[in-house]
Amino acid sequence: MIKLAFIITGLGRGGAERMLLKLLSSIDRNRFEPRIFCLTTIDDLKPEFDSLGIKVYTYQLNRPVLAIISLWRFLKDCGQFAPHLIQGWMYHGNIFAWLAHKRCPAKLLFGIRASLYDFNFERRLTQWIIRLGGYLSTSSDGIIYVSTVARHQHELIGYTPKESITIANGFDLEKFKENSDFRLDYRQRLQLLDTHIAIGFFARFHKLKGFKDLLQAFAVVHKKNPQTKLILAGQQIDDQNAQLQETIAHYKLQQHVLLLGQLTHPEHCLPALDLFVSPSLQEGFPNVVGEAMACGVPCVVTDVGDSALAVGETGIVVPPNDPQALAQAILKIIEHPDTLHSLGGQARRRIETKFSLPTIVKEYETAYINFVEKA
Repeated sequence: MIKLAFIITGLGRGGAERMLLKLLSSIDRNRFEPRIFCLTTIDDLKPEFDSLGIKVYTYQLNRPVLAIISLWRFLKDCGQFAPHLIQGWMYHGNIFAWLAHKRCPAKLLFGIRASLYDFNFERRLTQWIIRLGGYLSTSSDGIIYVSTVARHQHELIGYTPKESITIANGFDLEKFKENSDFRLDYRQRLQLLDTHIAIGFFARFHKLKGFKDLLQAFAVVHKKNPQTKLILAGQQIDDQNAQLQETIAHYKLQQHVLLLGQLTHPEHCLPALDLFVSPSLQEGFPNVVGEAMACGVPCVVTDVGDSALAVGETGIVVPPNDPQALAQAILKIIEHPDTLHSLGGQARRRIETKFSLPTIVKEYETAYINFVEKA
């Protein structure tokens, strides 16, 4: 039995956190014993890990008053677990994985879940953490990247190229699929007519996600095609978000943009869409794009991270930070409804053949076994 310790900042409902849940929900529990060491009390997904029988340790390292005692507990718990392999999961997780490795004679893997286009997009502390991770990466036994673009970008700023591998995100094809009942239910709930073209984007509210570009592009799209509706969801994507509401009002789109907030079950909503658009300025391998494709929804994406690799020939790729190009791509793809349906089917098949969850989980299992057995 190979003991795996996963070190992660929090268990919110972001793409990286959900990918860890998907991985551990399918990993061979006869060969691997995974445990999660969550550095903060952001633990939205903890009940789902609990239901899988995976032990989750939580700490309060984000609270200065409790940081020292939390760090002591973290190192003590890691030592008692005595893992064979410690996997950092995102930047902060890598730093604490390195610390745990100093206490545990285990293999150490860093995990990079994002691309890196511009440090100015990151907070100063995060910039420092990223650079520190590069310095410490020479002490690791390897790095698992979520995308080839992320790998190239991080190696340029000093991350070690030794024993680095790329493993894309994988998708649960039973959970995310075309579903006429979900489609009908959600479209009725959102008061969408059969003639409406539902365009969606689901992400947390952050400048890197490109909401401003998307709304500017949608203003052009809606002017030319009044049957379009924009469906937005994610953390802080609700009526309480004054900045988002101001942008929507600026383009006079109040009656044409629907804000759904955080979705617990995006697989219920995605089939209601006709098109998914990712306007992000920075990505690794976008989870939600793959989930939309698995639901038979074609995508327009910006050329960041491995987004272009994800969609292949089943969608349209445009430059980031270009609302006009984004608008023209959306208009082109929605012009013919038959094309939308055809591309949706192709998108589903692409995920089935290249990015199914069992395929990706097997890649992780093989990597873990190889790293542990390597002298």
